[in-house]
Amino acid sequence: MSGRAFAAEKSIISHDYPNHPGALSRQVDAGTKSTLALPLLLDRRVIGVFLFGSRKLGHFTDDHVALMEAVARQLSPLLENAKLQQTLAVTDEIARIITSSLEVAEVFEQFASEVNKLVEFDRIIIHAINEQAGTSIVKFRKGIGPPGSEVGSVRQLQHIRSLDLVTTSKTVVVNDLADSPRYPLDKEYIQAGLHLAFVVPLLSHSRLVGALTLRSRQTNAFGIQA
Repeated sequence: MSGRAFAAEKSIISHDYPNHPGALSRQVDAGTKSTLALPLLLDRRVIGVFLFGSRKLGHFTDDHVALMEAVARQLSPLLENAKLQQTLAVTDEIARIITSSLEVAEVFEQFASEVNKLVEFDRIIIHAINEQAGTSIVKFRKGIGPPGSEVGSVRQLQHIRSLDLVTTSKTVVVNDLADSPRYPLDKEYIQAGLHLAFVVPLLSHSRLVGALTLRSRQTNAFGIQA
C-alpha cells in the first residue's frame, strides 16, 4: 500500500485489510484490520509515506484522513521553514495523535501542541464547514483573540476568511489583515492585534469539510508569501 500511495501521490485506505488483495501475512497475523497509507509531500515532491494500522475494521474515518492530509499536504510551506529531521519527527507525532483512539477534544489539543513546535502562533481554530448551509462551526479553539468563537459557536461563511476556501480549496495566507480587511471579523482580529491569518482547507475526497486557521500577532511570522 505504501508503494501505491507513493506512486499515486494520494492516500490509500483499506477498511478491511485482511481481505485486501495486497495484504501482507505478517500484518494480518499481527491483528491489523484496517490501514492507511499517507504520502508526505514537501515542495510538491513525495519524500516518504506514513503507514498506519489499526486493530479495528474501518478505523480510519474521513475526519482522520482530512486532518492528516491537511498536515501532510497543505502545511508543506511551513515544513520547508523547519529543520527536516525535526519536521519529520513532529509531523509523525501529529499523525500518530490523529490516528489514535483519543477523544476528539484531546486529539485537537495535542495536535495544536505539535503544530506549535513547527511554527509559533497566537491562536488556532479548527472548524467544520457546511457549504450548503453557508455556515462554519467551531470544533476547537486555543489562544488569544476576540470573543465569540467558543467551541460550538456558528458563524456565517460570508463573515469569515474561510469563505475563500469554498471557491479555491487552497491555503489562504494574509500576512497583514490591516492591508486588506475584506470580512467583518477581520476588524475584530486587527483590534485584538492578530494581523496574520493562515487558513488551511481540510478536504475529504476532494470535498471541503473544514478549515484549520492559525493567527499571529507578527506580520509575515511564518515566512510565507500570499
